[in-house]
Amino acid sequence: MRNKLLIPLALPAIILFMSNFALACGCGCTSNNCGANNQSLNQQQVNEEKVQCPVMKTWILPSKAADKTEYNGKTYYFCCGGCKEQFLKNPDDYINSEVKS
Repeated sequence: MRNKLLIPLALPAIILFMSNFALACGCGCTSNNCGANNQSLNQQQVNEEKVQCPVMKTWILPSKAADKTEYNGKTYYFCCGGCKEQFLKNPDDYINSEVKS
């Protein structure tokens, strides 16, 4: 009987945990500025072309990117600040592994 009472109490906590996990982009960023957490779009952004975060390979809108940097004359956008830090350690590794779609 005791286990049956614990399940309804634990369920909301499990759902909350899983919803936060699903929104995370996977780079370790816990900031609210993480690209995965910025999902509301305005009309201008609907027409905006998506770009790919070179670290996580996620598609983001430049206007919603958490950060950006210039490297070899090209602008790179990132889903979170953690991705920018990783990129700047060795940009050529990420540029050479870019996925084109």
